[in-house]
Amino acid sequence: MHESEADSALPAHSGLDSPKFHIVFDFAVNLEAYHLTIRGANLGSYDGVDVVGTNYWIHDIEVTNRDECVSVKSPSNHALVENLVCNQAGSGISIGSLNVSASIANIHARNISIIQGNNIAFIKTYPGGSGYVTNITFENFRSKASLYGLDINQYWQNTFEPDTGAVALSNLVFKNFSGSVADGAKRPPLYLIANDLTYATNVTVEGFNLWTESGTYVVNKISNIFGNGDNSYGAGDGIKSLTSKQSPTAYTSTYTISTTPTGWAVPPSPTWAAANTGYGTDVPIPVYTPAPLWKPEGDYGKHYWGSF
Repeated sequence: MHESEADSALPAHSGLDSPKFHIVFDFAVNLEAYHLTIRGANLGSYDGVDVVGTNYWIHDIEVTNRDECVSVKSPSNHALVENLVCNQAGSGISIGSLNVSASIANIHARNISIIQGNNIAFIKTYPGGSGYVTNITFENFRSKASLYGLDINQYWQNTFEPDTGAVALSNLVFKNFSGSVADGAKRPPLYLIANDLTYATNVTVEGFNLWTESGTYVVNKISNIFGNGDNSYGAGDGIKSLTSKQSPTAYTSTYTISTTPTGWAVPPSPTWAAANTGYGTDVPIPVYTPAPLWKPEGDYGKHYWGSF
């Protein structure tokens, strides 16, 4: 489904087994999309909801697939994305991928559950790009055995040329991430790789209670990220702080943490989750069973493992 409208709403829709992206909103203005149930094949490029637009509200949605749950594309400004259940998805929320002339600002994503995703939350850009991503808040994310935790990658798909700069990242807030990654020594809770010429500035990381299901330690990787961390994973969470007179310089930090966050416990596997194989290409995808995982009025006791 491909929509491009102003002052529109898409409520109570089910999208099953699309041949490619399920729902795309292109240059939408004053959009609300909610109570959507999207179930697709366990393949890439089967995004749940992709949005380009201004002043949009995406909420109360279930997506079962193997690519983005909800993806914010450029240009986007003033958006709220909340109350998502992302079941075997690529990421709970993503921004990108971005290259030249990116324009994304004032995006707030919150109250998102993701089961065995590739990334809990993701910002991805290519080197040689331009434009900006600014004033972003991701908060209240809960994960069960996802691969990466919070993932910023400005060298997406191992692309390193042309290394002439990138989309500028600034004023990013990430808080209250809890649950688990599958193996934090291989793919950590924090994988934050900014460009070595443009950096990521004024970044805040706080309230992370995210740990590994396999092994006893995690290995976070931080490059060219400047701002503040609350010491969830050691001093400053590996993020460098700058005084008012300092200018950023490129750095890379790979560090091991072996102290489990206080009070952390392995989250149980929800009974409603799809199997880790997702939905295949040669078997029927269920329509009515299980029932949609969103509930009206924001009553999420049905599927969250605890309150945000």
